[in-house]
Amino acid sequence: MSGVEASRELEGRSGLEGRSGLEGRSGLEGRSVGAARCAVVVLAGGTSRRLDGVDKASLVLDGTPLLSRVLDAVAGHEVVVVGPRRPVPGGRIVTWTVEDPPLGGPLAGLAAGVEALDGTMSLWVLALACDLPHAADAVPTLLAAAAACPEAEALVGHDVDGRAQPLLAVYALDPLRRALSGAGDLVGAPLRRLLAPLSVEAVPLPARATRDVDTWQDATLLGVTVPDARPSTRSPASARPPGAVRERSGTPAPTPPTTGPAPGSPLSPLDPPSPHDRKDLS
Repeated sequence: MSGVEASRELEGRSGLEGRSGLEGRSGLEGRSVGAARCAVVVLAGGTSRRLDGVDKASLVLDGTPLLSRVLDAVAGHEVVVVGPRRPVPGGRIVTWTVEDPPLGGPLAGLAAGVEALDGTMSLWVLALACDLPHAADAVPTLLAAAAACPEAEALVGHDVDGRAQPLLAVYALDPLRRALSGAGDLVGAPLRRLLAPLSVEAVPLPARATRDVDTWQDATLLGVTVPDARPSTRSPASARPPGAVRERSGTPAPTPPTTGPAPGSPLSPLDPPSPHDRKDLS
């Protein structure tokens, strides 16, 4: 496949600017790719620099950690979480893995998650970031889009401004593996490199579904807070060695606390946005 970005045109609609021929396509509603055909990779690593190193996955909305909210949105699916192990309630079966080297960035993390799916019977992979408090608003739409467009290689969520969200997307597994294999050095690489060789369908999503937590200002606007007690998972030394471990979720060994706001303290915006921290296309 060429390295030229290709966006498939449907019903005369084209581009990756948040428009999609999926709009108005008959049969989209009420259809969905089932759990047996779609595995899930959740990225839950990174340094959270703009959150003072506080673990995004452990931030809380309405009493539930963000990682748990994402996992609830994909209940019943085979799930790989890329990042240090964390408590996951409910006895859910989760495969944990980390990229090699740890903290290698979202593209390297996605590759590690896909590698951990070796032997899966799934045909699709739903990629999600752990800091999407309302991922549940997007998942049914993305799975329905995959059912409506089985020939697509990537069905990528787009926010209301037309920006592609590669970590809110469904990928056909074999084309995804080929794209990752041909992407060169993945450490620190931008996610747009993943989309370049794929045939992409844009899937418009509501604003709430695409809002994530990159800064304290984001957290404040979304009502996300620091938990009363939070173990640190930010240090690469605390992560498991590269390689997947499949287990029933439980409580990991305690680790030292992170820096950042004290539990219960008000959240406030700190650092200005940095293009190096963005998980999307920068």
